Amino acid sequence: MSPARKPLIRQRVVAKIEVKESYNKEFQGGAEVYVAFEKEIPSTASVPTLSEAETGLMFLKASSPPFYEFGDRFLGATPFASLPLQHGPPGLSKLESVLARVLQQSDPNDQINALRILEGFDELSPATIAILDPLASSGSPEIALSSIAVLLKARVSGSAQRLDTYLRTHPTDSVPMAILSIGTELGEAGAIEDLTALEALMTSELLSIKLGAMAGVRKARSPHSARALVERLDDPNADVRFLAVITLSEIFGKSGDYAPNMRLFGQNPDLYTTMWKTWWIEEGQGSSR
Repeated sequence: MSPARKPLIRQRVVAKIEVKESYNKEFQGGAEVYVAFEKEIPSTASVPTLSEAETGLMFLKASSPPFYEFGDRFLGATPFASLPLQHGPPGLSKLESVLARVLQQSDPNDQINALRILEGFDELSPATIAILDPLASSGSPEIALSSIAVLLKARVSGSAQRLDTYLRTHPTDSVPMAILSIGTELGEAGAIEDLTALEALMTSELLSIKLGAMAGVRKARSPHSARALVERLDDPNADVRFLAVITLSEIFGKSGDYAPNMRLFGQNPDLYTTMWKTWWIEEGQGSSR
């Protein structure tokens, strides 16, 4: 049964795949491979699937010869209207070049799928970053924010500020999926040059952005952020208030009641936020300079 209590059938199937191009240096397969997977009827997004006569990018792992299985339940199979062929030896650089070329094409779905895969790269070439730059100002929130997520992951200078500017100048009626991954990438930022933007993003109406910015500020542990953190002590979200308390305790090296664990904080949050507000009035403003 599905979560909606409707009948759901999972059928074990085998697909014959025509390999147009391989990006894996160790791939020894031929022009055709067989992929075994479970197909849901009706189809849902819970497992990767393949459709007849579909073009796509697949991450596979060998199972029992001659069969392969999806190597990842989220990126096991990503459909594309088209994937350009790329000369050169197989490897991540070749895959990056193909995805960068997809970004220059006009199909928005292909662009978004390419961006989601590029976000998994630890490093990107200057040529790919140059292609991403104008997309980060796209009128499509999904494309713009997906591009910014990739730039944040690649640690491109000014990406946090660019995100703050975009969110302030491009209100969205619905929350794009890219917002979730951006929150994660913000939490890994924490560079000194990002602090002003992260502090501004801590006031975002989007909770995932706010929590990500809080995590980035916590990683930096700079007294520069103290005033912005004190302002978050009155945030309507309990997780944000807790992060403000614990980050202040780490910045100023205070323990005991100034640094409660999450369980204690949850029992009496006003006690701990009031302690920090009092400390800020009596001592903190001078310590943060």
